[in-house]
Amino acid sequence: MSFSFFFVLIISYVLGSVNCGIIISKLIHKKDIRAFGSGNAGATNVYRTFGAKSGVIVLFGDMAKGVIAILLAQLAIKYFGAADYTLYFAGLLCVLGHMFPVFFKFKGGKGVATTTGIILFTEPLVFIIVFIVFFLIAFLFKYISLASIVAAAAYTLGVMVLVSVKEPVLEMLIIRIIVSFIIGSLIIFSHRENIKRIKDGTEKKFKVRRNR
Repeated sequence: MSFSFFFVLIISYVLGSVNCGIIISKLIHKKDIRAFGSGNAGATNVYRTFGAKSGVIVLFGDMAKGVIAILLAQLAIKYFGAADYTLYFAGLLCVLGHMFPVFFKFKGGKGVATTTGIILFTEPLVFIIVFIVFFLIAFLFKYISLASIVAAAAYTLGVMVLVSVKEPVLEMLIIRIIVSFIIGSLIIFSHRENIKRIKDGTEKKFKVRRNR
């Protein structure tokens, strides 16, 4: 493993640790989003607490982190001789940074938006499936948490099925499946409280609201 591989991983983790939900809530609203609603620093809680404008900014900001991490890995592969699998580990470290940000006492978001940006640039065909699954579940049941959980499972299954067909290198296939499994499992685990609330019937359903 080259220096460029570890450099990209460190930068990806640091980039993921720049939590948009916490920054936007403190910068614009002078409050810490983690003290409101579900206590999560993700786009959904920001949307419910501070309105649509802030929620959308956080959503795209968190997605952008994943995209930038992947683009950085691509540059390292192209110009500095990093191995091809750097792409997938960069995505994983960015998600870990978002969930456990070093700048915010390791208490961050659930990684859904950041993972979305990563899937878009690493597994575009799987992204289409995950996108459809997410919005179908969200539309039918009105639970963003449930949609995120099912989409996370669809991500791993999609990689296992679709990538297995087209990936000629066994090592890369194994890495892609393992990384997708870890990310998917982390997202599902991060929603464990939501799962309990869904079972109890106390989980809040998503409602379109006016911006503040």
